[in-house]
Amino acid sequence: MSSMTTWFFKKRGVAFEIVAAGSSLEGVVFPIIVVRLVREVGFRWSIRMSALLILALLILTNLTIKSRLAPKPRPFNLPHFITPLQELPSLITTVAAFLFFLGVFVPINFIQLQAMEHEMSKRVAAYLIPILNAASVFVVLYGFGSGTLVNATRTQVAPNSNIEEIGIRTGVLFAILALAGLVGNPIGGVIDARGNGRFRGLKKFCGVMLMAGSTMCIFAKATLWGLK
Repeated sequence: MSSMTTWFFKKRGVAFEIVAAGSSLEGVVFPIIVVRLVREVGFRWSIRMSALLILALLILTNLTIKSRLAPKPRPFNLPHFITPLQELPSLITTVAAFLFFLGVFVPINFIQLQAMEHEMSKRVAAYLIPILNAASVFVVLYGFGSGTLVNATRTQVAPNSNIEEIGIRTGVLFAILALAGLVGNPIGGVIDARGNGRFRGLKKFCGVMLMAGSTMCIFAKATLWGLK
């Protein structure tokens, strides 16, 4: 992501959307591969083969992606990682994305369980995530996804940053978002368990987090460009 920002300025948001489309396409294909592997070779070997595939793709990615700007090795400096959180636009963007990420992955994690709760067969329910990601590809390709918050968090980092600092700022942002992605589903699971597995409390939690994150994202946009 950081390397890509060095190649685009005016069309940076569009470039991010194209990358997001590729990510969503992977979300269509990969779950189907895993489902088929589990049936053929079992769960353990499915995970091993999936990890090997991801490793191979990561190696290929690192060998082929190139930054427009030559890397400049720098000594580790902790204040560089704290500075983005001391600036109001960056702080609001981080809070907005954190709230959003607390809820955005909850439906993906629980959609199959709720579907089977409503008597959908396991075979069909296994394909709900690929269907969900296929819809995401459709949205991005037709241009309606340009305002989605997941990609907006990336594009809002750049205008407030020196191009040489985008990597650090993006890394700080997604390090924090990783925590939200880590705890969101367990929190949702606890809420659902206390609600006797009816998913009502889970839906409320997810909705509140998404609404709060989206609202904060509007504030972040306003601090950067104003409400236009």
